[in-house]
Amino acid sequence: WISFWAQLALTSVAAVILLFSVGVTSGGTLAVSGLDFCTLAAVVCGVVATGLSWTWIRAGRRLSALQDVRVQACLGTVLASVNVNLVGLGAAVLGLQATTGALVAKTLSAAAGGYQMAARGAPPPVAFDVFGVQALANTIMAHFVGLVLAQWLLRQLQKYLANDDYANSSAPPAPAG
Repeated sequence: WISFWAQLALTSVAAVILLFSVGVTSGGTLAVSGLDFCTLAAVVCGVVATGLSWTWIRAGRRLSALQDVRVQACLGTVLASVNVNLVGLGAAVLGLQATTGALVAKTLSAAAGGYQMAARGAPPPVAFDVFGVQALANTIMAHFVGLVLAQWLLRQLQKYLANDDYANSSAPPAPAG
């Protein structure tokens, strides 16, 4: 549940921030920059990873009810989630690097000659430029949480697969106690 809710909340907030940032900074023309594509890719990966973590919840419910669960399918889903989170994390870090570089360039050009020099080059940085950084930070956190919890779940599945009762039968082992 932690993975699902954390990724859902962080990814949703990042998506809203991205839409707001693109809508405000584009002046109503919906001009999407290359930097926004990195954020969008990270958000899309976050949505996919959130969906994959929902499958963990369903499998956990079935397992707690002592219903048959295909452990190998669960393992494949967790590994797919790790891969999606890594791709999303990579896109978010790439976008964060590019966004930070653009903000530094805007700040330096505005500081070097005031607004007059900035008018010839890039526009001066505005508060809305920082929204892109916040959206990327949220997606990085969402993917990090997803990776940490997927690693934990992989360890739990490995323990489950190593259980002698499971290795000798097709049914899940009976709960201890």
